[in-house]
Amino acid sequence: MKRLIQCLIFIIPLTSFSQDVSDSNKKILLRGKIFASPILEDAFFRNLSIGLEFRFLNQHSIGIDYVHFRFRIEQDSIVNGIEYTSGPSIYSRRNYLNVDYRFYPFRKRLNGRFDPYVNSFVKIGKRDVWSVDSSLVYANGTERLLAQNSNFTDYGLAVGTRLDFGVKDRFGLDANIGCVKRMSRIWYQKYETYDPLTIHEEFNTSDSKWVIHMRMNLYFRILGY
Repeated sequence: MKRLIQCLIFIIPLTSFSQDVSDSNKKILLRGKIFASPILEDAFFRNLSIGLEFRFLNQHSIGIDYVHFRFRIEQDSIVNGIEYTSGPSIYSRRNYLNVDYRFYPFRKRLNGRFDPYVNSFVKIGKRDVWSVDSSLVYANGTERLLAQNSNFTDYGLAVGTRLDFGVKDRFGLDANIGCVKRMSRIWYQKYETYDPLTIHEEFNTSDSKWVIHMRMNLYFRILGY
């Protein structure tokens, strides 16, 4: 089943390559973003990505990106019955490479600012979860952890559109949404307290699940020929 999913993701629009190759419309675009902001009172995130997209045969493109995402939740601390807002934090960090293929089915028919597409992609990366207070990090909602690390590979499909802001699609916004099959190899370091002893344990496990994918970037055309 895994092999079938991988094959379908990258075969989807390749049959359309038989179209007229003389209509090349080649372009190279720089795409990415830098964004950081609080979400709620005690939640903060930062996200940055940088990559290139090569468009060819008018309706096709391939791209590669480096993506960094970090999420921090600040916990309130209580000392002698008094609650303080500046307590220890939980951190979650993801770094990965994204490789994608896009097919723009309406490019020859639409001359407006919107350009819808179908997107297949693979993400390969690493995720780390940690805290300065080991009692705050949990696995499966119950097991207390000192740290959690994982290597993951995502196989995904999405639909999206680009929105041109400038003249001749020089600059614009790119957004898509879809789902991915995530294959993870997870390493835990947990602890159990048996007064007066604290026992540390390490173990590995594998996980596979479907998750929602959402992405938004800005792009700038740096070369067209």
